[in-house]
Amino acid sequence: MKLPDVLLIDLGKRETFSAVLRETLQSSSIMRVHVLKSSFETFEAGGVETSLAHLGSFFDPDLIILVLPAGRLKKACFRLSQSNRSGYIPMFSIDIPRFFGILMVVKAGAPRELIESADGEGILSVMWSAIDHYPLSAFKASACEDLKLASLIGRNPLFVNQLDKVSRAAVCNSGVLIEGEPGTGRNTFARRIHLIGNRAGKPLVRVDCRVIPPDLAEKELFGMVTRDNRGVVVSTRGLIQKARGGTLFLEEIDRLPPAAQIRLLHLLRNRVFRPLGAKSERPADVRLIVSLANSAEDAIRSGKLRRDFYYAVSVISIKLPALRERREDIPPLARYFLNGYRAKFRTRAASFSDEVLHRFAFYDWPGNIRELKHSIERAASRSRSSVIREIDVCMPCGNDPPESLQEAKQRFISKLGRKAVHDKYLVL
Repeated sequence: MKLPDVLLIDLGKRETFSAVLRETLQSSSIMRVHVLKSSFETFEAGGVETSLAHLGSFFDPDLIILVLPAGRLKKACFRLSQSNRSGYIPMFSIDIPRFFGILMVVKAGAPRELIESADGEGILSVMWSAIDHYPLSAFKASACEDLKLASLIGRNPLFVNQLDKVSRAAVCNSGVLIEGEPGTGRNTFARRIHLIGNRAGKPLVRVDCRVIPPDLAEKELFGMVTRDNRGVVVSTRGLIQKARGGTLFLEEIDRLPPAAQIRLLHLLRNRVFRPLGAKSERPADVRLIVSLANSAEDAIRSGKLRRDFYYAVSVISIKLPALRERREDIPPLARYFLNGYRAKFRTRAASFSDEVLHRFAFYDWPGNIRELKHSIERAASRSRSSVIREIDVCMPCGNDPPESLQEAKQRFISKLGRKAVHDKYLVL
């Protein structure tokens, strides 16, 4: 199999994280690495997308990693989101204020195994290793969470088809609807759309509509203008104003009352809103992403979701499959989570026994990826060896893997005794 080509472009003014990353990439055996040193001014002179297109045609890499000077990442992401003719799609970005920024782009049609292979040893694992060897603790604290967002690991076709919609959703301001069971990654998908889009430097406000009392929903969303006893105007900011310039992510949107859905529909159509008690409308500079745990059609049929609002907010629709529908992704996800918990618990565990992986594969995971993550966390905290074994894993009963004929035979014999079985059935 042909090794993928990675181009590392160091645009920093001094040696930064790129030195550690370059050494880590070059020591990896899963890719070929080319390194280019330049300045951001030279790179930007002809346009970010033009420079990427030129370098792409010359080196023809599958993936490009840009290490940018402090404060330049947002500008580069904005240029790509406005006009991306380079043929490369942003995968994720990490912004470290006052230090540097990292932007990773992948060639359209490049093999997804480059990002995260089946055994969890893709570019993301290499990035984690580089972070572990970088001495700046402030960098680790701020970057690790964003890097985790990039780890939307999966090779299942159902999952890959939905993942491919993220880059398209990030470059526009249309409404996005994310459907999926709890724990399938709805919050992670929403955050990734925000982080790789042109609103990355602005607020991301996340609200679970289940915790908003129905009679306060409009006030919470749109704010309120009132007068006190002395006639002084008192203005209360709503969630839309708090998310100004950024993204408002509303979970379980079918829990909002119809009146609030109508006002959001007006906002989506006209890009204006009116706080309660206000005399005039105000511009709404906000991106709206919503999620549903149940089917949208079921919510519409039951009257919980207005059909006209659904059409407006689901310009881009992402339907996340349950973990039981993508069982082939369980081993790489488990390995990824284990790598993340090794440092936290200072455990030597670096892999799973075949019995554990077999048990994982046949469990239905009603809590989906969230349940898998917590199961790995518990196992990592209990393990005292280099391999996670069945004794370390605490999972509910039920959905056990099917018993083989040989296993059933041995269990039958051990229960009745070999001589009794032989005398009665004359077998075995």
